[in-house]
Amino acid sequence: MTVGNNFFRSAHNGSQNPAKDTVAAGSTVTWKWNAAGSHSIQSTGISPLVFRNSVVMSASGSSYSVTFNNPGTYTYQCGVHGASMSGEIVVQ
Repeated sequence: MTVGNNFFRSAHNGSQNPAKDTVAAGSTVTWKWNAAGSHSIQSTGISPLVFRNSVVMSASGSSYSVTFNNPGTYTYQCGVHGASMSGEIVVQ
């Protein structure tokens, strides 16, 4: 996933706000900041479809990774910008 100025974008299919991707169970998803700007990855799922949130990062080149072991749909948003920057990971 690409993190830009006020958007999340799938590196696989180009979907954006919401960025949507499908991965196999056991896959690691990495969000990479392509520009300076304060953003974070914040899970918005309901237990058990939650994951550990990132801290707020602002440097271009920053990254955050999560390994998704269990099938389901995991939703997230930017902890700074809320639902205007959002996405979902479907784990199969």
